[in-house]
Amino acid sequence: MTQNSQAQIAEQPPAARVSTLAVASVIAALLCVPPMGLVGAALGVAALPGIGRSKGTVGGRSLALAGIVAGFLTTLLWGSLLIGANKALGELDVYGRALRSIQQADYGSATPVLEVAPAAFSEEQMGAFGREVTAEWGTLEGFPRGLLAFARAYTRMGEDREQARRLAKARGLASVTAIPARFDRGDTVVVLAFGQTPATSGFPRLSNLGVRARDGSMIWLSDAAP
Repeated sequence: MTQNSQAQIAEQPPAARVSTLAVASVIAALLCVPPMGLVGAALGVAALPGIGRSKGTVGGRSLALAGIVAGFLTTLLWGSLLIGANKALGELDVYGRALRSIQQADYGSATPVLEVAPAAFSEEQMGAFGREVTAEWGTLEGFPRGLLAFARAYTRMGEDREQARRLAKARGLASVTAIPARFDRGDTVVVLAFGQTPATSGFPRLSNLGVRARDGSMIWLSDAAP
């Protein structure tokens, strides 16, 4: 090897290494876990100054920028989903208010969310249902507030929910959802059986409404088959 060749090799700059922060930025941003999007964006921002000061010895600028963009996008996506989920949970209150109105014998406030109301559900029927639910659980306080609280209650009462759903299906109720509810004498499951027509508020009317009793049976607003 000639002296010129050796000199040329010696003068070549070392291969640029990829910024660890830039790589971590992309990984964090793509994890699709709500807090990690912001972490990924922050790591990408932190990587850029070091890459710039390295004078070519540290690479990964494109990765850092990708991490910043992906981090912000995933954060916006999760933010939108969480806002939408919280709004949907808040909208369940229309059914909670209807159940509470039945318990308080305010049938006029409950009928707008009941299927073909008031013909399908007489005041005598609603009164008997309200009294039985109140005797068993007391007055409805409401459904869990916030996505995290709802998820915890939903998971904790999973077996009760599934049992309530099976009992609803056995009655021929097709479109049902079983949700955790808090009464002043304890927590149980409320089954919403949806009809086909919308209420005045735009929500589906209820073709039936059920509350799980302590012995595992269901207290139904209507005992008639659909």
